[in-house]
Amino acid sequence: MIFWICLLLLFSHCLLSNKERSLKKTAMKLSRPLLHLFFLLLTSSATTGQKLVPCNEVDPQTKKKTWGFCDCYYATTVIKCQYDTTFAFTEGLGRVRQAGKYGFVDKTGKLIIPVKYDGAMEFSEGLAPVFLDGKAFFIDKKGVDIFKKTFKSVSSFSYGVAMCAGEDGKRGFIDTKGNIVVPLTLEAAFPFQDKLTAVRFDGEKVWKAINTKGEVVFTFNDKVKTVMGGFSDGMAMVYVDGPAGYNVHYDFVNEKGEFVCDAPYASAKPFQNGRAIITYENKNRKSGDMQYFKYGLIKKGGREIVPAQYACLEESAIPGIYYYGSTSASISGCSGFGLLDSNGKEITRPIYSSFYRLNDTTFLCKETGKYESLNYYLLLTTQGKNLLSLNHRNKYFEIAGADTLLVLYTETSNSIAMTVYNIQKGLLKENAFKGIEIFNKQQLLLIEAWENANGVLMTTDGKIIMDKIQTHTFRRDTTMKGDIPFILVSTNEDKDFKMYNISTKKMMVNDYGFKNNGNPYYSGQFTEGLLPVRQKGKWGFMDTAGKIKLPAIYESAENFHEGLAVVGKKDKDGETYEVYINKTGKELAGIKASYLNASEFKEGFAFYHKGYSDPIRYINKAGKEIFKSESDDFFDHGDFSNGLAAVPNKEGVYGYINTKGELVIPYQFTIPKTQYSTVNSIAFSKNGKATVMKDGKTITIDKSGK
Repeated sequence: MIFWICLLLLFSHCLLSNKERSLKKTAMKLSRPLLHLFFLLLTSSATTGQKLVPCNEVDPQTKKKTWGFCDCYYATTVIKCQYDTTFAFTEGLGRVRQAGKYGFVDKTGKLIIPVKYDGAMEFSEGLAPVFLDGKAFFIDKKGVDIFKKTFKSVSSFSYGVAMCAGEDGKRGFIDTKGNIVVPLTLEAAFPFQDKLTAVRFDGEKVWKAINTKGEVVFTFNDKVKTVMGGFSDGMAMVYVDGPAGYNVHYDFVNEKGEFVCDAPYASAKPFQNGRAIITYENKNRKSGDMQYFKYGLIKKGGREIVPAQYACLEESAIPGIYYYGSTSASISGCSGFGLLDSNGKEITRPIYSSFYRLNDTTFLCKETGKYESLNYYLLLTTQGKNLLSLNHRNKYFEIAGADTLLVLYTETSNSIAMTVYNIQKGLLKENAFKGIEIFNKQQLLLIEAWENANGVLMTTDGKIIMDKIQTHTFRRDTTMKGDIPFILVSTNEDKDFKMYNISTKKMMVNDYGFKNNGNPYYSGQFTEGLLPVRQKGKWGFMDTAGKIKLPAIYESAENFHEGLAVVGKKDKDGETYEVYINKTGKELAGIKASYLNASEFKEGFAFYHKGYSDPIRYINKAGKEIFKSESDDFFDHGDFSNGLAAVPNKEGVYGYINTKGELVIPYQFTIPKTQYSTVNSIAFSKNGKATVMKDGKTITIDKSGK
C-alpha cells in the first residue's frame, strides 16, 4: 500500500515538474491528496526540528531505492533521496554511502566531506574513523586527517580515547590530540564504554583494568578466564572457574577488582541502569520440560532482586522495564510476556506477544491468543494500565508530538482515516481524512482541510482554538535556517487565506492574498526562503517571517529556483509576457517569453518560448542561448537532468542535448505510452539511465544513447 502511494506521488510530481501551469489547477487536485496520503502513513509534522533520520524513496521508472534524510516523523524529506544508503546524524553530520564510498553531509544536505572513503564510522568527540586503501585513520569535521597516523583498524572515540590496532594486530589507545596513550602492544583490548576497560598486555595471560591514561588500576583475579567486554555501568562481566559441581561460569567484577556475585551463572548480560540479567541452569528440569534455564535480575552488590525463576527475561525498549515469561513454549521462546519493573514487581501478567515503545511510559502491544495474527492492539502503560483497546484490523500507528499523541491510521475503500489520541487525555479527533500537522514547540494540533472549511486547530491536550476552517501549511526547505512561524486559514473555501502565527497564536494583520483567479485550492510552498504573494491585485514575494522582500508589481509570479524566478509583466498593449528576475528584482537581460512559456531553472539551465512559431530556446543563468530547438511546442521539451535534456525535432522524435547545447544523442526516441507519461518520463535519472521507446519497444539507455 505504501509503495503504491509513493509511486502515485512521484508520478504526480512528474506531471508538474515541467512547469505546465496551464495544467496546474487540474494536477493540483490530484497531487495534493496523494501527498497527504503519503504523509499520513508516516505521521506528518510541520516542524523538522533538529533531528533528521534516514529515509528512502523508490524511483517509479527504475524501481531503484535511494536514501536521504527526513524529519524525525518521516513527514518531510529534508535532504533529498540520492544516496545508496544514509546513516543517522551524529554531532551535526550524517554519514552517506554512494557507489561503495562514504562521505558526510550537514543538515542542509551540503556534502561537507566528499564521498571517497572505503569505510567510515560516525563522528564522536569531533572525530570520525575512516578507511581508505587498506588504512584506517581519523578525520575532523572538515575532512582533515589531523593526526597523520594510519592503523590497520580503529574504533570511535569514547571517554577521550579510541582503540587502534597496528599491522600485526596488536592494539593500543590514542587520545583526541593524537597522542598514543597506550602503545600498540596489547594482545587483547576493548574500547572504552566506561571510565575503565579491560586489556591483556603482550606476553601476559592475566587481564588488567586500565583508565583512559593507560594506567593499570588493578589486575583481574587468576580465576578469570576471560573478560566478556569492557566495563559497563561500573562493572565488567567475566568468565571464571566455577565452584564444585559447576563448569566455568559468569560473574561480575567491580571497579576495585572485586568479585560481586560468586554464583554459578550459566550466562549473563552486562549491567545497565544498575541492573543485570543473570541465568542459572535449570538442574531440576523434569522430562519433557522445555525450560533449560532460569532467569533473574541482580543489582550491583550482587543481590538478586528477582530470583532466577523466569523462563524468559530481557530488557525492554524503556529503561527500567523488563519483559518476562513464566513458562517456555519451546526451546527458543516463551508463550507470553509481561512487564516487570527494576525492583522485581510484576506489572502485568505474561499475556502479551509483542511490544512497541511509544514513549517512556507507554507500549503498543498485542495479546497472545487467537487474534494474535491480526492487527488487534491495545495501549498499555508501564504501570500496567490499559488505556484503550484498538481492536480493529488494517490500522497503522505512529507516536507524534512530544511523546503525547498517538495517531491511528485506518484504511478505507479509497482513503486513509486518522484518529488522534492524547495518551493522557484520550480521544481528540476521530476519522480525519485530509491530514494532520503537529507543531511540537507550540503544542498545537491541526486537523487539515485543504478542500473544504472543515478543519480544526486545537492544542495537543484537546482545547479547540478554531474549527470549520480551510487550512494550508508550509514545508521547510533546506535553505531555511528556522521553521515557518505561520499557517494559512480561511473560514470559507471561496475566500482567500489569512496568516495565523502559531507562536503567538494570533492572526497576522496584513493585506496579502494567496489564491489565484478564484481557485479555492492552493498549493504554494516556499523555495529558497521566498513565496509568491498577492497584494492589491499584483504579485510579489515575501520571506518566511511574512515580510515583503520584493514588491508586488507583477501580473504573476512563480517560485525561485537556483536564484531566479519567472514573473509576469504587461506590455503597452496590455499583453502579458514573462521574464526572469533574481532576488533583488533585477531582470535577466534579453529574455522575454510569451505567457506560461518560461520554464524554471534546473541544473543551471532553462528554456522558453518567445511566441507563435518561434522555436524553443535553452539558456544558461546569464541569459546566453545554448540551443535553439527545431520544435516550437513548449510542453514537449524537457528540463536538464543529470547533465542532459530531452528535446524533439520537427517530427516529435527525441534526442538529448548536453550543457553546451550539443546534440549528443541523435533524434531516435519517443516517449513510452503510459497513463502518466510526459517528456520528463524520459529524463535521465541519478544513476545515468533513461527509459525511452524505440521501434515500438520500451528500452533503457545510458548517457551515450546505448
